[in-house]
Amino acid sequence: MLVGLPEGLALKLHNDLERDRGRYLNTLVLDVTGCDDPALLRERLWEALCTKAAWSDLTLTWEQVAESNVHEAWTLAAL
Repeated sequence: MLVGLPEGLALKLHNDLERDRGRYLNTLVLDVTGCDDPALLRERLWEALCTKAAWSDLTLTWEQVAESNVHEAWTLAAL
């Protein structure tokens, strides 16, 4: 049984961490269900973690990042 990611999960985590720890953190929740390319997953995570993010919270699926990097997927999701 597949369970989808709750809408707004990354935002909730981001807000909870900021409130509880007093620190600003970028929060990425990535559902990797269906990922059949571990090397590409590693590349996408490396890009997301090593590049200054324009987003504070982001929830994506593997399908969204398989075709483009996390930052491009964020831009497309924001449109």
